[in-house]
Amino acid sequence: LMAALISLAFSAVGLIVLTPAFVFVPEKFIGTVNSPAFLPKLLFVLLMFLSVIYLFQSIGNYRKHGGGAHSKLYDWFLALGVAAVCTAYIIAVFIIGMTLASMLGIAALTYYFGERRPLVISTLSISIPILLWFFFEKIANVYLPKGIMFSSVISKPLALADFGKTSLLAIYV
Repeated sequence: LMAALISLAFSAVGLIVLTPAFVFVPEKFIGTVNSPAFLPKLLFVLLMFLSVIYLFQSIGNYRKHGGGAHSKLYDWFLALGVAAVCTAYIIAVFIIGMTLASMLGIAALTYYFGERRPLVISTLSISIPILLWFFFEKIANVYLPKGIMFSSVISKPLALADFGKTSLLAIYV
């Protein structure tokens, strides 16, 4: 119940405060889908919608089961595990690129949340990032970070000894 309310609050703050404050929109793009603020606003509205659904499900579960179906310690371990996977994902994006990092991140989270069938894990972890890569790189012409190991600025793949000597700008080129 609290997670749904927090998610709803953060998505509202993101939509109402953060997007207008941190996304510059040139006058000719105001109110169009070409606006740099369009995607963040769309994602915050989607997050708000999903948060409302989550809130209703939480209320229903609370009424049905009377609250404490599992321990508070379990919630903290679940949150810390997801935070650890997300932190590793962010680091991996800079090293191996967004597509490969997404494959590993989806596989890790799918396994962490209880799915044990290798076919399901591999299908999800390969197909979703490949479809997103295809959409962004080939259709929308938005280039995803390649990581320092696969950067086009460097003529040969980086050796582990080169780690830390490359600027972060090289990741996005």
